[in-house]
Amino acid sequence: MPLLDATGVRAGYGDTEILHGVDMRVDAGEIVTIIGPNGSGKSTMMKSIVGIVQASAGEISFDGRRIEALRADRRIPLGLCYVPQTENVFPTLTITENLEMGGFLRNDKLDGRIREMFELFPDLAEKRNAKAAALSGGQRQMMAVARALMLEPKLLLLDEPTAGLSPLLMGTVFQMIQNINATGVAILMVEHNAKKALAISHRGYVLAMGEVRMENTGPELAGDPQVGRLYLGNE
Repeated sequence: MPLLDATGVRAGYGDTEILHGVDMRVDAGEIVTIIGPNGSGKSTMMKSIVGIVQASAGEISFDGRRIEALRADRRIPLGLCYVPQTENVFPTLTITENLEMGGFLRNDKLDGRIREMFELFPDLAEKRNAKAAALSGGQRQMMAVARALMLEPKLLLLDEPTAGLSPLLMGTVFQMIQNINATGVAILMVEHNAKKALAISHRGYVLAMGEVRMENTGPELAGDPQVGRLYLGNE
C-alpha cells in the first residue's frame, strides 16, 4: 500500500481549475520529484495533498486513511509536513525558537528532538542563538526543513527547495534531502533544477497543463530525450 495515494485529484482557485484529474503516489521511503513547466499545477498538487488547497474531486489517502476532506491542521499530525518555497521561517526568532515553534504539536519535551536536528544540521547548531533573518539562503532552507522535521513526519513535502540558491548551495540542499531520506522519511518535492532532482529520486512525474504526462524512475525520466528537450533544457 502506498504511503500517499492520490487519484483523480481536481483542484484550483475560485472558478479556475488547475488540476484536471491527477493520479500520484509516494511509497514509504521514496524520494519522488514533480517536474513540469511554470503554471502546470505542481505547487497546487502539493497544496492539495497537505490541505492548503481543497480538492474539488478525487481521493487522497495517506498511510491508509482518506484525508481529502480533512482541514490542513488535521492532516499535519498524521505525519505530513510541508515546506513552502518562501516565507518558511520566523525571521525574528532564533534558530532554537524556530525549532520550538515547529514542535508545538508535540506532547513531549522538545530538547531531545532539537538535539537531533542540530546533529542532522551542524551548520544550524553553530548558530543556534542567531536570528533566522541573519541566515544565508541555504541555511534558511535547512532551518525550514529542520522545523518541519520536528514533528517526525512520515512524508515531507518540499516546494522548490533550491530556488534562488547558488550551485554550491544547491548541492548542499540535495545532499540534505538524501540524508533525511536515509533516516526513513519519504519526500515529495517540486524542483526547478529537474536534472539534479531526478538524479536523486526513486521516481518522478511530469506535470503539464494540470495533467500527468509521464511517470517513470528518476534516472529514466532524466535520460528521456523528450523530457530533456521539453523540460530539462536539453538540445
